[in-house]
Amino acid sequence: MEKRITFWDNLKFLLIIFMVIGHLAYEFTDISKTARFLYLSIYSFHMPLFIFISGLFHKSDKFKQHILFYISIGFSQKMFNVLLAFLFHESIHFKLLSDGGIPWFMFVLAIYTLLAELLKDQNHTYLILAFVCLACFITYDSSINDYLYLSRTIVFFPFYLLGVICQPERCLVIKQKFFLQGKILASIFLTVILFLFYFKLNSFYPFRYLFTGRAISPEQFNDYNPLHRLFCYGLTICMSLSIMALVPIKHLTGISHWGRKTINVLFYHWPLIKIIGHFISFKQLYQHPIGMVSYYLIAILISILLSQKIFDYPILWIRKQIFTTKKVISN
Repeated sequence: MEKRITFWDNLKFLLIIFMVIGHLAYEFTDISKTARFLYLSIYSFHMPLFIFISGLFHKSDKFKQHILFYISIGFSQKMFNVLLAFLFHESIHFKLLSDGGIPWFMFVLAIYTLLAELLKDQNHTYLILAFVCLACFITYDSSINDYLYLSRTIVFFPFYLLGVICQPERCLVIKQKFFLQGKILASIFLTVILFLFYFKLNSFYPFRYLFTGRAISPEQFNDYNPLHRLFCYGLTICMSLSIMALVPIKHLTGISHWGRKTINVLFYHWPLIKIIGHFISFKQLYQHPIGMVSYYLIAILISILLSQKIFDYPILWIRKQIFTTKKVISN
């Protein structure tokens, strides 16, 4: 069995916490500056960095099984969400080949795995530049939307390819070589950019549409241009490098293990939030400073809870069905 590098597990668990916090913050962006600040800050790096890590561990062996696994998890999420809506008497929305919600990530990973295999013998540097240029101009195409996850596929694919080009061990060597310098520069950069995000929020907040990777509405076409997309790419890379520089390399009790279960958190966290929301009024809780802090502590507790073994299913069962080697019986 391949030895795991604890740094990547530590980073993944931090990112999944940010994901849950970001989804919680989104619910109150219309009434809270803090929520808008958190939403903007988190979305500026968390999904591109997750996708980079996925590319980093891309493997050609069993790539067909990986594609099937991602698609299976994505559709399982869709059906689970529909079942939950039915149980709580909510309006039911099911789109087979389109999604703006959480399942999109699984389908995009399936597409990236296929593309990486089809293009593995091509010049990856050229491909990254080509997709960056393409992402800069799809803003002007009103036909690009959530159907077939096309917008996010194009926008985030350069990060997956960057991961394919790099190697996990090489990244770790670079981090160790510039350990102190990296932490100092990362701390300075994050302090400055988060200061600007908070105190110049009205100037930066419109970029949230570009950070999500989703297509913008026709009414917003005149608000963005290719330079805005390039700016977002640059900011995302700097934010991601800073986060990577600050995350510890050593094994962290609990965190390093929980970092292996991020797909469980991805699968269950939104349904769990909706269930809790039927018993607790998040809006009333959020109106008080202590309640606001408690609200985001809930995100951390949810991430820890869903990283426990009991939540391995049905993901573990699906994985076993797909990756178990079929025995061939000879006569």
